[in-house]
Amino acid sequence: MSGIINSAGSRSGVIGTTELDYEEGTFTPTNNGGTVTMSKNTVYYTKIGRLVTVNVYVDLGSNGDSTAMMMAGAPFASATNAYSSAVLNAQRTNGKAIYARINPGMTTFGFYNMADQGTILENEIDNGHFIFTITYTTT
Repeated sequence: MSGIINSAGSRSGVIGTTELDYEEGTFTPTNNGGTVTMSKNTVYYTKIGRLVTVNVYVDLGSNGDSTAMMMAGAPFASATNAYSSAVLNAQRTNGKAIYARINPGMTTFGFYNMADQGTILENEIDNGHFIFTITYTTT
């Protein structure tokens, strides 16, 4: 679903016409370089203007290797001057608090340990799941 919202108003009446881009939909996340499989449970986004909010619930297979956990397929690239991150709920993290991050100009989410900022490896989280919501700015 997408559209443009016109005729922005105020309490005293219409103050002009504003175009605000609105879009919502789903996307299919993929592994970016490793071997762990991803099963899409709930993956959708809403874009209003330049802000994109992504909601993800993905199951991970039991075939991860020792590469950094990366999930490609965000519906829009992050703006070239903006970092965005979100704490996530992850099953089977060996006691690590994990956050997701999308770096400037990218459509790939990386996953990191909050304690030492190190990357989360696939075999540290395989056979589990990710649940997170992240809002980022696009161009």
